[in-house]
Amino acid sequence: MTESFCVEVILALPEICHRHRVYGDEAATVGQAVAASGLDRLCHDVTGAWPSAYGIHGRRVGRDHAPGHGARIEVLRALAVDPKAARRRRVASARAERRGAGDQMPD
Repeated sequence: MTESFCVEVILALPEICHRHRVYGDEAATVGQAVAASGLDRLCHDVTGAWPSAYGIHGRRVGRDHAPGHGARIEVLRALAVDPKAARRRRVASARAERRGAGDQMPD
């Protein structure tokens, strides 16, 4: 006998966080829960790409993983910018600003 359960599927976008509760039996997988929520389609429509991965409470899981009752499934998007490259640009910009500020003479 299967018991009913509930999971929450979340898709965080820069502008808004979408949440959808999915009810089903314990045999449901992460992929089935995300498909039932429709947030995989929304991710594709908004970003132009399908979800890159899924997570439960901050841990990466596969589509065939069986979530437990009360699990929070996170729909993960591909990164828009490489974090290391973005940090390098910020550091270079800050260094350039410091050099430029030192060259100016007060009136």
